[in-house]
Amino acid sequence: MMLSVIRQLRPLHAINSTGQFLRVSQINCIFTLKFSVYTVQNGRTQWSYTRPKNTHMHMDLEKHLIDGKFYRNQKKGGRGEDGRIKIRHIGGGHQRNWRIVDLVRVPLLNDEQPKVIKDRILQIGYDPFRTANIAKVAGNGSNKTKLIICPHLAKIGDILTASREKPESLARMIPGDAYPLEYLPIGTMVHNIESTPGGGAKYARAAGMYATIVQRTPENQIVLKFNGGARTEALVDMKCLAVIGRVSNIDKKNEIIGKAGRSRWLNRRPRGQTGKDRWHHKKKVR
Repeated sequence: MMLSVIRQLRPLHAINSTGQFLRVSQINCIFTLKFSVYTVQNGRTQWSYTRPKNTHMHMDLEKHLIDGKFYRNQKKGGRGEDGRIKIRHIGGGHQRNWRIVDLVRVPLLNDEQPKVIKDRILQIGYDPFRTANIAKVAGNGSNKTKLIICPHLAKIGDILTASREKPESLARMIPGDAYPLEYLPIGTMVHNIESTPGGGAKYARAAGMYATIVQRTPENQIVLKFNGGARTEALVDMKCLAVIGRVSNIDKKNEIIGKAGRSRWLNRRPRGQTGKDRWHHKKKVR
């Protein structure tokens, strides 16, 4: 059966629909896509290992969006000054650049009239220092870009509104809009929540996180209930800014690493013995 499939595939994909001959790499790509289904009956196929992965998440960042430093692991492997391991399961790690993410969205101006900031999403990409995705935005009559934490269901081209005053319409709000908690109804799902007005987002910033507005207290405070994590509830001021929706990359917890080398890129050392130590130092069974 294998030989019959190979004979059928090779002559069919040598010439495309316009009559032009395909390159060898194109033939091999098509052949791998078709043939891999037969080689592996269960689990991942050969095509799933050779396809380009997450290439659309790369972002070309301007100089003002990164701090200019390369954060490298110091090759200490979790060891202290005495050379002994203090923190287990640490080792390796790729160098990274710190992205400067805007967590304020709208500055708190007491003397001036509150302004409305509208930004358009230009690109959605990957941040090596956080589990959530980030979005490059620009707006308000300026070409200068900035980075924000990307909300779930946000798309390229969406216009996000942020203001410290009351929204014009609650029905027209979309995920990514930022307004004070006092103007949002009970049961609203929010993330990137400030702990103090104007202090920047502190709560619900990891991938898939959100908080629900539960109730308002007589002391002008809002009770928030989180969907997970160490903190279950929080009490914040009504003037604090919050972003509508939940954080992007909600399937981060279901991510498949795929190979041992990728764990090394993420500065994770495997538990137990590795390499030849798994069988070299074991007792021989006769």
